[in-house]
Amino acid sequence: MRGQEPQTPGLFGSLRALAASLVALAHTRLELLGAELQEEVARVVLSLLYSFTALLFAALGIAFVGIAIIMAVEESHRVEAAAILALIFLVLGGTVAWAVRRLVFAKLRVFDASLLELDKDYAELKKNTDAQNAGKRPGRC
Repeated sequence: MRGQEPQTPGLFGSLRALAASLVALAHTRLELLGAELQEEVARVVLSLLYSFTALLFAALGIAFVGIAIIMAVEESHRVEAAAILALIFLVLGGTVAWAVRRLVFAKLRVFDASLLELDKDYAELKKNTDAQNAGKRPGRC
């Protein structure tokens, strides 16, 4: 009685294994993409909430401070005081707008981790394909 040799999976077995690997890879990448999407949505919502709250309280504070300053100044200088306050408020508004713009554009690439992992996967597949092709070239010794 002769010992049986292990069977090779054959073409269809290899294709099934490849398909299973691709599905597992896609599943992992989609999970990462979903997690990044949740993080991005949370960051945007939180940024909007903070911005709205800051603008509301800043507007109320600025209005009351402006009224108090104008009322404290002599009647002959109230117009100048109002103009100076308007200039200060415009500068503060520009500074806040700049800070919000920095916050919004702080993360340049959305789904950065997913794209990085896909780049790694592509490089690995390309390396494996190139290595297989190099071994099958006729005429090499």
